Amino acid sequence: FPHLGRQHDHDRELYDDLELVAPQADRCRDILRALVRTGTREFHDAALALPLEQFVLDCADRFRLLRPSAELDLALAATPAKIRATDDLRYSLINVLNNAWEASRARGADRIELGAGVDDAQAFIDVRDFGAGLTLDGRATFYTTKEHGLGLGLALASATAERHHGQLIAEPADGGGTRTRLVLPLVKEVS
Repeated sequence: FPHLGRQHDHDRELYDDLELVAPQADRCRDILRALVRTGTREFHDAALALPLEQFVLDCADRFRLLRPSAELDLALAATPAKIRATDDLRYSLINVLNNAWEASRARGADRIELGAGVDDAQAFIDVRDFGAGLTLDGRATFYTTKEHGLGLGLALASATAERHHGQLIAEPADGGGTRTRLVLPLVKEVS
């Protein structure tokens, strides 16, 4: 992309667009490389024990590259707790963040909330949107209500959570919108 920017530096709007696309294209390249690595390694060999806060901050940074206009409010509990972090788990959380942002945007907001902590010896990661919320029965069914999309993202995120011996739960948020909670087991430290 740098060579395209130099060729089109006289067209400010195109140059600005290229500046925006370049980090996103790099991110796509990194995602594809990581997916190839994930496909060639066993699940447990690929997992790293990472502090929960580090994992969430990394995902937040990656999400901000994907959606630079999103307003992401962070609320992370200070904890030394660790989780088994894999590329598929990272992409699942980023997908949940992206879906939340799209739900908020559909209601005219750019804001979503991301929180994490430990509860009952499990890690949790909460994503809250300010969208229309869940259906009247209050149960989350992981299929799309969007005009465009396949509806696979949340279903895959749920399957990934289960593969990690966790779960993905969606429920109405206080004040409207939806809170999606990713619950994961903690890595037990060997002493």
